[in-house]
Amino acid sequence: MLGMTVASGDPNRACLLFLGGCMQDILSVTLIEGLADDAIVVGVDEVGRGSWAGPLEVGIAAISVGNLRELLLKPSLVCCIDDSKKLTPSRRAAVLEIVQAEFWTSIGSATNQECDNLGMAKALTLASRRGLEQLAIDPDRILLDGNYDYLGRRDVTTVIKGDTSSIVIASASVVAKVHRDQRMCELALCHTHWHFAENKGYGTPSHMAALRTHGLSDLHRVSWRYVETLGLKR
Repeated sequence: MLGMTVASGDPNRACLLFLGGCMQDILSVTLIEGLADDAIVVGVDEVGRGSWAGPLEVGIAAISVGNLRELLLKPSLVCCIDDSKKLTPSRRAAVLEIVQAEFWTSIGSATNQECDNLGMAKALTLASRRGLEQLAIDPDRILLDGNYDYLGRRDVTTVIKGDTSSIVIASASVVAKVHRDQRMCELALCHTHWHFAENKGYGTPSHMAALRTHGLSDLHRVSWRYVETLGLKR
């Protein structure tokens, strides 16, 4: 277990949590320094960028600085929230309930056709802006997972591997992952050949086999390289 001495009387430094098995959220604490308690911090993360089919979805999680400081002092909750890719589906569903109790959340999406027509960078911008519009809260700071600012706003801070280093971005990742997985399971009901409930649109062996047998569906991204690689007709 890591350890650190924090200065008494400093509400930001006192929020540093070093707990075995928990997210080490130094980053969120550093990035809220200087903000008032009522300032709004927003985490943004995407899911479905590398998928061959289905929508691109962006999860949004927002919280006031004062509430974030309080949350970071609750180890029983902090230890539950992590990068969605590290959680089982049942654990993600349980964590989503925690996230929705602590954060304002929303989803923005871009269809597979929009991903084809716009390209991934612009589709990310579109989906993120839609998510922020759905949130209907004016943020003071946006923490964006990755090293590329596809929002192009002055209040954005890009965070490499943010879904594993910031509880705010991790919460957004859970929102996005649970919502998109549910959506792909729903779409699978009327697109039975491609096994979307299992592969979520990604390029698994069973998905490739289905494409060779049944071709492309109306949910597939036809500008992706796999179409040419597998010799599929658009």
